[in-house]
Amino acid sequence: MSRPATEKMRIVALDDRALLRLGGADRVDFLQGLVSNDVKRLEKEPAIYAALLSPQGKLLFDFFVIAAAGHLLIDCPASQSADLMRRLLMYRLRAAVDIDAVGDQARLYAALPTAGGTPPPTPDDGVLAYRDPRDRRMGWRLIAGEAWQPDGNSFRPATIADYRAVQMALAIPDSTGDLRPGKDFPAECNFERLNAVDFDKGCFIGQELTARIHYRGKLKKRLIDLRATPPLPAGSTDMAITLNGREVGHIRSARGSLAMAMCRVGVLEGSGLRAGDSQLSPLSNEDTADE
Repeated sequence: MSRPATEKMRIVALDDRALLRLGGADRVDFLQGLVSNDVKRLEKEPAIYAALLSPQGKLLFDFFVIAAAGHLLIDCPASQSADLMRRLLMYRLRAAVDIDAVGDQARLYAALPTAGGTPPPTPDDGVLAYRDPRDRRMGWRLIAGEAWQPDGNSFRPATIADYRAVQMALAIPDSTGDLRPGKDFPAECNFERLNAVDFDKGCFIGQELTARIHYRGKLKKRLIDLRATPPLPAGSTDMAITLNGREVGHIRSARGSLAMAMCRVGVLEGSGLRAGDSQLSPLSNEDTADE
């Protein structure tokens, strides 16, 4: 993968992610009946973002599903991959589907945008590249063999902290830091804005309540992005947020002056939000939506 030095993208090794592989003749139909997004979109698109919900419509796992030759790949948090695989095997029953962990055979990367835009990486043999389906401004994701090394003519190294900073600036929740499995609804975590839910695909686990919340539009709380002045201290997770002295939410994660929090709907219209000694200013999720 080569490009002029002025267009180098920042590349981040996503060592906290893992891959599962689904093979077999029923792999698409099997996953289609389980997850929140339309898996059949992979006939025309390289990847989708989706969630596996509880029967009550609560988030259990979020992940990317990627089309590959003869199989599907699931890019998920490494800390959740074993539990996700067990859950998929539980649902498999008699479907012609093989599910296994890719392990150390592949590594995952994010290629963050440049100041001048996000030109696609030029594929090398053995490297699968796809645009982040949540928001184009997150750049590209790469799946490479274990021996692959980023080309210094195309990429400059970056850290997971750089990746998280871009994520937070775009109000995109982190799977293991901002989401609470078994507690949050997809709508509360802005999954519709992140292109993770398809209401026309038909049934999936948790679909009935997910659709009810969508069409009635009555949320009591949702995930919002905030700016903290001064920046919140390290270890601010679960710190209470108050509005004029009344508790209205909790910090989910914080990095510098940016924070993600689950707050009661309506606090965006007020002033006086605080967490500890910091004043909080809500940022507009509408401003960070994908163009």
